[in-house]
Amino acid sequence: MDWPSYSPDFNPIENVWLLLKTNYRKAVWERRRIPHGEKELIGLAQNVLEALLWERIYGFIDSMSRSVADCLERGGAPTRW
Repeated sequence: MDWPSYSPDFNPIENVWLLLKTNYRKAVWERRRIPHGEKELIGLAQNVLEALLWERIYGFIDSMSRSVADCLERGGAPTRW
């Protein structure tokens, strides 16, 4: 398959966004206050992004072929992903 169906399930960036949002919420919780102002919000987001583990991100990308193969094997039916 040259190009999998347009689906968020086949887009590893969705997993990265989830990881970023989860870590951002944790960072806000640990600070015990919501960022105030654009600079503070962006600064915290940049810190969280820089702290992401690249091994985990590459794991999302590397699992793509397995996800597509599972989908094809099931004839397009839902998979465990």
